[in-house]
Amino acid sequence: MTERFDKHILKNGMVLLGEPMEAVASVAFGFMLPSGAGILPEGCCGAGGVIADWIFRGAGDKNSRQLGDALDGLGLARSRSVGSSHITIGAALEAGNLAQAVDLYADIILKPSLKDDQFELARQLAVDGVLSLDDDPRQKVMLKLREQFYPSPLGRSPVGEIAELKTLTAEKAKQIINDNFNLSQTIFAVAGKYDFDAVCHQIERLFQTDRQQAVKSVALGPKAGKYTHIDNDGAQVHIGLMTGTVKLADEDYYNARVAVSVLSGGMSARLFTKVREERGLCYAIGARYSAKRKSKEPKLDWKAP
Repeated sequence: MTERFDKHILKNGMVLLGEPMEAVASVAFGFMLPSGAGILPEGCCGAGGVIADWIFRGAGDKNSRQLGDALDGLGLARSRSVGSSHITIGAALEAGNLAQAVDLYADIILKPSLKDDQFELARQLAVDGVLSLDDDPRQKVMLKLREQFYPSPLGRSPVGEIAELKTLTAEKAKQIINDNFNLSQTIFAVAGKYDFDAVCHQIERLFQTDRQQAVKSVALGPKAGKYTHIDNDGAQVHIGLMTGTVKLADEDYYNARVAVSVLSGGMSARLFTKVREERGLCYAIGARYSAKRKSKEPKLDWKAP
């Protein structure tokens, strides 16, 4: 079966990508907003998670409850995440409701209410998320590993630091939104059953501007170091290792991805079978490939919790 992809670029630089799947009756979409953990101001670690929650607490002419009801009424399975470079918000739903859902997400991105009382709730949830890492040492180790390995600020934790979250204010978060919600660097992607011409017309109507905004540069600092140890009173030991590997444009890139797939295929993986089943050395082990566009070279991220 031949794959087909749709692409359109607005005058302001915003990119639209699509993958049609005519055999399904559903559709999924996502907006990538250039406000990830690695490009936020110093002292704002975790602000991305707060913002990703806060903008959903009322937008356009709807308060938090009304917006939530409108989204739920369309049958959306909502999702959001914070990466190094972007905040991603999106949903999966029945294809016939796509246009209404995109209208609501346009309000969330362009006209969030940003009420101070709702900010406090969003910030507290972010603090609770950091505290919950004490119950998930595997995730805590992997976040620390990336922080140690990548040059600052690319390895900054998207979950956040409690001290910086507690000093984050609504005014500072609003400034971050104003400075970083750059439509020229925003990507919209859709997959499933959709009419791409209709999607393009709608996105142009909602997001088109005549001016391209400048790309925000990121100054890279030094790496934190090659080794760190986190004290924990638990009975388990979690180990994370990272090393350099081939770049995305390298001719061996796909060979590296195949190797990682062989090693990280869950309980059937060769690495899992050899280290756990045959030698009984650990409870679980796996591998994954990780790349950063702004770093000098992509990295291979090995984890052995």
